Formats: sequence, C-alpha cells, structure tokens
Amino acid sequence: TFLRSFDKPEIVQLGEEYNYQPIRLAVGITGQMYVVAKGVNSGFIVLDKEGNFQSFVGAPEVKTNPIDEMWKLFMTKEQRAALLKSVPTEYNSVMFDKDGFLYATTRSEGVQPITRLNLQGVDILKYPDGALPDGDTGYERMNSAFVDVCVSDSGVYYALDAYAGHIFAYDSRGNLLFAFGRNGAQAGTTNSPIAIELVEDKLLVADAVTGRINVFTCTEFGAAVLAADEAMNAGDYEIAKERWGYVINHCSSFTLAEKSLGKLALYEKDYGKAMDQSKKTASKEDYSEAFRAYRSSFINDH
Repeated sequence: TFLRSFDKPEIVQLGEEYNYQPIRLAVGITGQMYVVAKGVNSGFIVLDKEGNFQSFVGAPEVKTNPIDEMWKLFMTKEQRAALLKSVPTEYNSVMFDKDGFLYATTRSEGVQPITRLNLQGVDILKYPDGALPDGDTGYERMNSAFVDVCVSDSGVYYALDAYAGHIFAYDSRGNLLFAFGRNGAQAGTTNSPIAIELVEDKLLVADAVTGRINVFTCTEFGAAVLAADEAMNAGDYEIAKERWGYVINHCSSFTLAEKSLGKLALYEKDYGKAMDQSKKTASKEDYSEAFRAYRSSFINDH
C-alpha cells in the first residue's frame, strides 16, 4: 500500500534550480534520512521524517597539493568558485552499522575512499599508520574504485571495487583480512559490480550489466580468519590463539596472524615469544612494546 512520497527538498545553499538526483539513502535510528545525491559534493543531504532539509553532513575532505594552492593565488574569485564546483567529491554509497555510525564510499580522487562517520560528520575510521584501506591502489600500478560497502555486526566491513571486481574485507581496525572476486565471464565473476550486501553469513553482489546477483560464502580458511578476529575483539584469547594458529598452519605468511599471536604472547607475559613474533613481521612498534615489558619484568624480578 502506497503511503507517501518525498519531493525535492528546498535547499537554500544549492539555489532554487539545483538538479536533485537521489541515488542512495540510509535511515538513522532517529528516523532522519541520509541521502546521496548525484552532483552534490557537500556530503550527505540530511532530511527529517517529513522530508525537510536539515543539513549537510560529512563533506569528503579533498587533499590538495602545494602546486594547486599556488595556482589559486593567481585565480579570480569567479575562477575559484568554478573550481570548487568542479571538484567531484561525491559519495556513492551509504549504510549504518549496528552502532549507528555511517559507512560510505567514494570514487573521487584525492579523497579517502572509505569513511565511517559519527552523527557530527567526523570520520572515525581506524586503520594502521600508512595503511589506508584503499584496496589495490598503489599495488602494481593498479587502482580501486569502491562503489559500495557493507558491515557485519562484528565490525568487519566489505568494500566492493568496480574496476577489478575485487571484494576487500577489513577488520574494525582497518587491517586487511582477505580479498577475493574478480571481473570476468565465468560463473562467480562480475562485469560491472555495483552493490554489495551481507545477509547472515553470505555476501550478495549485484552486477549492473549482467543483471546477476552472485552469492558468496566463506571458505573454512576465511571463516577461521573471521572467527579469530571476532574472538580477539571479544577478549576470548584462547579461541583467538587457536584460530590464528590454524590460519598460520595454512598460510605461514599471514602477517596479521603473526602480529596477533605476538600480542597474545604479550598478554600471556611470554615476552620472548612476543619479541620473536614481532621480528617475523618486522614491526618495530610491537618489538619495542614487548621489549619494554620484558625489561620491566626483569628489573622487578632482580
């Protein structure tokens, strides 16, 4: 049964004749609608329950270089305004996680490809220093173009890359857990992946060209990685140790497993093993932490 529709909202900042093309939306726990609109580079359009414009939230931060800033010094006011309008900083997906934070992706250059925003529009996405969750970007001259993202209740998020058809799984700290999928003509591949959704333990990927929806489930190895990550987050260290051990036995070069086993050894006060694990991953920070703990323990014992 049809209930109602929401027409083009009045947004003074965009003028009366702005082109309104909503392409994605998500609804928060308070009933506010967060709309991704084509051609709008001011962030999400936030509407109240009646469809009235409230504000813009989370405008993507564009990273500029010194040369661009120097050229702006010689531009007229009109040229700078035209440049601002031409900056393609549009989001292309949006979803809320179970804690009410907003995940989004963008294909725009010079902008962080995945964000996790609080209700004030501040990005709180965590990731290791120098390890932005950007898929294939920078790897063998490849680039990723994320078009959608979905998030599990445990905080693992899956980013869909349109260029190569890859799906990247990151934990809540921004560590890459695994990647799979590709574009192609065979069963299970995609031509133009456009949307991804997590339903229970299955990932669904929609293809805009073929019209197919591919369904994926975890391998035993992938399930072990997810179980280990979830156990670490929950503080179930015995389970985490067993699961990361399984991962290492099946893939001896899995860096995150080595780092996690090192942290577990530190928790168990096995400082020697913790230092050995940090050497395997060449992590100066982890080694320093383990060595400080070892030194403190040695001094206290003597």
